[in-house]
Amino acid sequence: MDIDEQTELFIVDITNLVNRYLEEFDLNQSTVIGALEKVKLEVLSIEAVEFKAEENDEDDDEDDDELTFNFEG
Repeated sequence: MDIDEQTELFIVDITNLVNRYLEEFDLNQSTVIGALEKVKLEVLSIEAVEFKAEENDEDDDEDDDELTFNFEG
């Protein structure tokens, strides 16, 4: 099964799950969309962005920490 077929099946499964929850529970569309957005953010944050605070050893008098952003694709 290629990536296009896998993607299509994934979309069908998500659509069926959303429709089931809309029919069986008292959830409105805004709540479902919010839940999907939350899951989307969780998926995006899984090892996608690494925050690393590094202390600046040269300037011990100042409390300047550098933040390094590592965006992996």
